[in-house]
Amino acid sequence: MKRILLVIAMMSLCAILNAQTPTLPEQANSAFQQKDWPKAVELYQQIVATDSTNGRMWYRLGASYYGQKKFNQAAEAYMHSVRIGHNPFVMYNMACSFALMGEKEKAIHWLQSAAEGGFAQDGTILTDSDLASLHNDSRFDQIVAQIKVNAHPCAADSSHQQFQFWVGEWTVYNTDGTHVGDSKIQLLLDGCLILENWTGLSGSTGKSMNFYNPETGHWQQTWVSARGNIIEYIGDYANNKMVYYATVQDNDGNPEQNRLTFFNLAPDSVRQFSQRSADGGKTWSTEYDLMYVRKPEMDK
Repeated sequence: MKRILLVIAMMSLCAILNAQTPTLPEQANSAFQQKDWPKAVELYQQIVATDSTNGRMWYRLGASYYGQKKFNQAAEAYMHSVRIGHNPFVMYNMACSFALMGEKEKAIHWLQSAAEGGFAQDGTILTDSDLASLHNDSRFDQIVAQIKVNAHPCAADSSHQQFQFWVGEWTVYNTDGTHVGDSKIQLLLDGCLILENWTGLSGSTGKSMNFYNPETGHWQQTWVSARGNIIEYIGDYANNKMVYYATVQDNDGNPEQNRLTFFNLAPDSVRQFSQRSADGGKTWSTEYDLMYVRKPEMDK
């Protein structure tokens, strides 16, 4: 019995010691975070020697060499990582390595590859002194332009800008000129989202999110009112107007089609026209017809 208890105690002690001993990746990452580059290199080399398909460890090995200014070894390690994961951030760092080695053509090649792969840190490339040797090359300017597009795709794509005529602060009237509400339409998320903030004089409130979906090639609107009404629209912009369609229900729960049209009349006026159809779009009835008049700066 004593022997069994002793064995159990020893096994428990070993388990505790093993649990307290950092794994090799943990030791390597700790050295990396402490910028102990020689130790990090030694440990990451051990890791990739037994697991050559670990792209992250190859990247960390390259970064550790980079920290020691061993740019040739850094580029070799980065290359392994790129072959495994095709990560544009790693390509960017490889370009930096070649730039610091005076390998201009290779640096341009990998910087271009990073841009084509989706690298989007436009602030980084403009302030990174490691790429200073490339600044006088016209190709560098073109790469910077591509990375800016990557970073701000909605601002660079005219499709995302089609509905911006609705952006602003508006006083809203019905067809007889009665003031029925106010709306503030905001351009958010670097031009990727148009947010409607509606306040009716009757006390109704609601918001809608409007955005162009490049995967479908259509605009989408999600309308939500304070009363819990939700409508999902799909639409397109053509002939100076945005036309949305949605399936809704009448008071008896029967499906109807809703057509919501925004007319871009002038810089300071937009017409919002909502229609319903109970016969699949053969005939339409007016739900509401509103005129948006842009507020003067002093009224905002």
